[in-house]
Amino acid sequence: MFPEKETIKFEIKKLVNPKFKVVFTEEAANFLDSLSEKARNKVFFNNDKATFVNDPEIFKKMEDDIWEFRTLYQRQAI
Repeated sequence: MFPEKETIKFEIKKLVNPKFKVVFTEEAANFLDSLSEKARNKVFFNNDKATFVNDPEIFKKMEDDIWEFRTLYQRQAI
């Protein structure tokens, strides 16, 4: 089975340097630890994707240097 078109685009972009680095605060790390493994992996996937692809569905500038990551897992916001 072949990967979906978006997956191929993302994999190609991973070969290029990321646009920024994600650093989790202690509070964020504690929150991620509270999630199921599958939900946590989805958050990590979206964070990695956002460093290469500008997707306003998962990454949005709130103010100045504050950005919001959004992840849906099983149709619920994490």
